[in-house]
Amino acid sequence: MKILENVERYLLYLAVFILPLAVLPVFPNYFETIKLVILAGTVVLILVLKSIRSIASGSLSYAVGNFDLPAAALAGTVLVSAILRTPNKMEAFFLPGNATFIIAAVLLYFLINQLPEGNKKNLLLVLITSAATTAFISLLSFFGVFSKIPQLPEFFKQKLFNTLGSPLFLAIFLGVMVASAVYFLIREKAVSLKMYLAGCLVVILVGLGILIYSLVPPAGQMPIFANLSSSWAVAIDTLKESPLLGIGPGNYLTAFNRFRPLADNALPSWNLRFTTGSNFYLTVLTEAGLLGFAFLAVIVFWLVKNRKDFMENTAFPSLAFLLIALAIFPPASFLIVLLFILLAVSSKTHRENLGIFSNKLPLFLVTMPVIAGSIFLIYYSYLLLSAEATFNKSLTALGKNDGKATYDLMVKAISLNPSVDRYHASFAQVNMALARSAAQKQDLTDADRNTISQLIQQAINQGKASASLNPLRSQNWEILAGIYREIMAFAKGADAFAVQTYTQAISLDPSSPNLRIALGGIYYALGNYDDAIDAFKLATLAKTDLANAHYNLAIAYREKKDIERAIAEMNTVLTLVQKDTADYKLAQTTLEELEKNKPAGKAGAAEGQASETLTPPANTEPAVVPPLPLPEGTPPASPQP
Repeated sequence: MKILENVERYLLYLAVFILPLAVLPVFPNYFETIKLVILAGTVVLILVLKSIRSIASGSLSYAVGNFDLPAAALAGTVLVSAILRTPNKMEAFFLPGNATFIIAAVLLYFLINQLPEGNKKNLLLVLITSAATTAFISLLSFFGVFSKIPQLPEFFKQKLFNTLGSPLFLAIFLGVMVASAVYFLIREKAVSLKMYLAGCLVVILVGLGILIYSLVPPAGQMPIFANLSSSWAVAIDTLKESPLLGIGPGNYLTAFNRFRPLADNALPSWNLRFTTGSNFYLTVLTEAGLLGFAFLAVIVFWLVKNRKDFMENTAFPSLAFLLIALAIFPPASFLIVLLFILLAVSSKTHRENLGIFSNKLPLFLVTMPVIAGSIFLIYYSYLLLSAEATFNKSLTALGKNDGKATYDLMVKAISLNPSVDRYHASFAQVNMALARSAAQKQDLTDADRNTISQLIQQAINQGKASASLNPLRSQNWEILAGIYREIMAFAKGADAFAVQTYTQAISLDPSSPNLRIALGGIYYALGNYDDAIDAFKLATLAKTDLANAHYNLAIAYREKKDIERAIAEMNTVLTLVQKDTADYKLAQTTLEELEKNKPAGKAGAAEGQASETLTPPANTEPAVVPPLPLPEGTPPASPQP
């Protein structure tokens, strides 16, 4: 049994070392997916080994730590929230897998807690070594070493490549580990280990310095993330709807779309959609509700209250630094795992012997469900990962303009895992691209028309599947609406469905001016200028400095023969776009044409603050004559939030 115990210990060491380093380009997300696989796989494997060891030894013991109850309660809350609140369970448990990361991280905490104190110290040393290795890799990338190795993938050759996928997250990781490395170095007595720690510390500090240089202006640039005020507003509005369990893990984007304040449209990042809050705590509050936030707060409160008891622990400085960093910056999956690793290393434990059993039936009753569940998880994970790898191959084929391979691989990915909405959304757009290409032929045969009809039907079905898998996600309805809008030139009745689906998308993202512009464009194409004007007005109210909204409103007023208001809107456009640009010239030319019909109008042009592409609403010309009928059952459902 000593062998199994050693295997468990070294598996933990290996997992902690590899987690920050793991990168695998066989999945669409090179960084997160493989880390999730390693984390979950390690936890499952060690649980199986512990089950076997308990059965063989006839005994069961457990080391109780300081943070066991709140950590277990947090994991339980996340699990319940994912089951009850997240519409698409694939997002919660697989990608981005927020629920799985937190639950597996908590289980990893319990597994590390079973180690003796000396082994915990070794684990921290492994973590420092891993930090030094990640820093060294980032230095090789920064100084162009990887760019000289032709066999490496292209993303390895980027100057700021690192194994966490973000310079900011790596900087946080290195900064966190500097704290413990310094503390470890000061307290360590062995000269050889002191020299090793000093070497690791130098590499980490150099890497951290380069990262800070790349992040701090003017030489660098910080990544854009949600601001604190909007994250707070999103959290509060989410709690009004679901106070205890929140919006659900992996579902922050839905909350952001629905509840972000209108004031966000005045920010430079107005057109970005965020998948996390401005910091870890607000993200937990939004996704796991008051219960999840309360259990996390208990952990922090316990650490602060008993900080004198933890001061002697070498991992405590890193833990304190990380908790502060997570209050300032958005969370990364690995940083959440790191939090629970450091909690485990900092935790003081005492062992409870749960019994020595001469009759092994009780042990079988406890351990066999763990083993059976692990086998099921391994098989199911294999299917999910196969689907993800196949989908990645389809994206590679798409980049090579290989339409047939893209089509076939997406069909295979969906057959392996039909529960991922982005697979269906991507496949819908591929079908539309193929239909668009086929419709460009000069003389369409009956076979061509049949092919186009089938592609359109498939695009609609896939778009509807995407929306049904995650009906509260505005982007899914936006994709479906875009399909209907595009086939207005192909198919009868698509206009009504385009209006319906854009309206649904707007109800789930009411602050978006672009969705209202798109809806107004549909009304404009139908000659319904009153509704078009109303939609464009709402777009200008949502974002008063959006030139394209004012431009579309001016064009709609022109078609309504309300020239005076059209001139006023076009003058507004001229104040919003930069001079000496194509947009400015277009607006000026349009204004001059309007003034010919209304001589009293006067343009007062001023140099604007931004440059954007003015896109007038377009009338729809049929690309296939006669238009194709929509397939039966086309109208999508419209679930309400």
